[in-house]
Amino acid sequence: MCPRAELPAELENLPFTRRAALQQGVPRRRLSADDLTHPFHGVRAHRNVGGDIRWLCRAYCERMRAGNCFSHTTAAAIRGLPLPAYATADAAIHVASPPGRRAPEGRGIIGHRLSVDAEPVSDHLHFDHRRGEMFALPVVSPRTMFAQLTAVLAPDDLVAIGDAMVGGEKPLISIADLMQLKDSRRGWKGRGNAVAALEQIRRGSRSRPESLLRLQIIRAGLPEPELNLEVFDDTTGVAIARPDLAWPRYRALVEYEGDLHRTSRGKFRSDISRFERYSDADWSSMRAHAGDVFGDPNPLIERIARRLRARGWTSSVALRHVHAAIP
Repeated sequence: MCPRAELPAELENLPFTRRAALQQGVPRRRLSADDLTHPFHGVRAHRNVGGDIRWLCRAYCERMRAGNCFSHTTAAAIRGLPLPAYATADAAIHVASPPGRRAPEGRGIIGHRLSVDAEPVSDHLHFDHRRGEMFALPVVSPRTMFAQLTAVLAPDDLVAIGDAMVGGEKPLISIADLMQLKDSRRGWKGRGNAVAALEQIRRGSRSRPESLLRLQIIRAGLPEPELNLEVFDDTTGVAIARPDLAWPRYRALVEYEGDLHRTSRGKFRSDISRFERYSDADWSSMRAHAGDVFGDPNPLIERIARRLRARGWTSSVALRHVHAAIP
């Protein structure tokens, strides 16, 4: 067996087109070797290159037409937004063309065409720390992306995406700017979902489950909690933490525990210490987990209601039954 020909160094670490490889003298047979993937027509990449959605999009950039961009759930994934599993089940990526130009086609592609009043496309810079590579991916604007997602996501997930877009240290967009979609005269599929979701978007949520839990709490008829409110020890004046959901009037709070709380010994120990400090400061603290949000949320809702009533909350309205969130 003849030894496999080596690829030029620049083709080992980045996706490349078949044409570019042939121009550099790579044998045609080498381009059919099993250590190369064929993510798109005419594009090759070494199996060790990338693997996530951003690298897949980087591979498509090798054949992307000028002016085209990534859109819909692909734009959201590139930006690291919390998409539900049902929205990412299709391995194809969404690519949009400018107005008046034919929508992109091909294997692994879902093509779209932007409307005439679509906002300017921007580049999302991504640095892959594992490989030490920096690259830019053209994506639709945050507001256009949100409008596109209204036809794809369930209403609560649209709120969770909105929470993520306006939150964090570097928000993608302000609530005020996002709310301008309500005044848009342009109609689009899912516009009714967008208008309803915009009213429920809040700053402060740190994860999709936290956003979904907040919506379940409100839907059940409980008071709306504050997000990431800094809790202090009244005796010492020292800050304890910023719980996920809190009702300062009733000194009650809920923290959502993800898998990190279970698998990290350090996190587990700090959780115990923090909850003891909540108790010392006379805060009624509760913990929630995935089963409370994506299983049956009603037992947790009833427990929160009991804690709030014990601390002065009064309501003559019976709690409403709420459904589990979609994983």
